[in-house]
Amino acid sequence: DLHKAIRRQRQMCIRDRLDVKMYFKEEIIMKNRIIVFGGSMFMNMQAENKEYRLLPNKIVSKLEEKYILDNFSNQSLTSERSLCYLKEFAGKRKYNSCILSLGEADALKNTPLEFRNNLEEILKLLKEYQIRPLLVSLPNLKKEELAEYQHIIDDIALRENIEYVYNGDTDMAVYKVKNESQMKRAILELCA
Repeated sequence: DLHKAIRRQRQMCIRDRLDVKMYFKEEIIMKNRIIVFGGSMFMNMQAENKEYRLLPNKIVSKLEEKYILDNFSNQSLTSERSLCYLKEFAGKRKYNSCILSLGEADALKNTPLEFRNNLEEILKLLKEYQIRPLLVSLPNLKKEELAEYQHIIDDIALRENIEYVYNGDTDMAVYKVKNESQMKRAILELCA
């Protein structure tokens, strides 16, 4: 009886461990991991006086419902800093997609040439790590100082044939959106 009880206990433990492994395997398979580098459009946390507070962000919330999200977005995130983060984290974790919404902070801190070089280096690394890039246009195209940075994003998206969510009017073959709701829907579709 004692041997039967021990054997039954072992079988239950093995079955339980297999069930747990299957659960986690299904969970990992079901949820893609996405890394996000962006500015105000994807920001969900803000630092003020050495305190952090959460900001409601519909796009980020919807992405977090469906995917495992590593969001590095903040108002001062440059392409240079994004490249550093990518080098540090992309080799350690398996990401399926990378959302790039860069250029806002670069207009204040980097020349257009530096921005282009950094963005091209980021795309090269994503290809190396087999991570699918998704480019997002700058949120406010009316600012004159952002026009050159927007042109760089347009040029790279077209030349490299990268999926691209564009906020505004264009003749490029991209996902064109007119508002935040359409932007959210396009990003969710492309991440699927």
